[in-house]
Amino acid sequence: MAAPLLVAAVALLGAAVAAASWAAWDAGNRTGGWWLWVAVPCALGTGALVLARGCFVDVRDDGPAPRVVDVVAWWRRLEVPLDEVDQARVQRGLWRLFVLIRRDGSTVALLGSSPTQWPARLAASSRLQDVEDLQRLVGEQPEDGRAAATT
Repeated sequence: MAAPLLVAAVALLGAAVAAASWAAWDAGNRTGGWWLWVAVPCALGTGALVLARGCFVDVRDDGPAPRVVDVVAWWRRLEVPLDEVDQARVQRGLWRLFVLIRRDGSTVALLGSSPTQWPARLAASSRLQDVEDLQRLVGEQPEDGRAAATT
């Protein structure tokens, strides 16, 4: 969910800059409510950036049992106990979607994982990075000892 929020933020902030530039070009363009065309997209774009920052997936082991926590826009969407997770998959491509497969066969899509890491996934080591992320999501340590980033 972070990528659509980032796209919206760029579009809104771009509209605010365009409106400010248009109004600065000529004093006649600054009519009664011209500042709304700058302030509203600027506020919405800033809000979208803040919401995008609040999208992440975390594996937490504080509390009674370890669990995978999916957070979207600072809202805790769901928690899945690690002992219920059988497998984890990632869909390759621009929209990186992590999917947990529970022991009962049901699937859970983790919407908090951000596809903004996509350019790094073009590297030769991208498959290894995916495997490390998936190992972390099922409660294992990555094989080479590095901490895997899941956001």
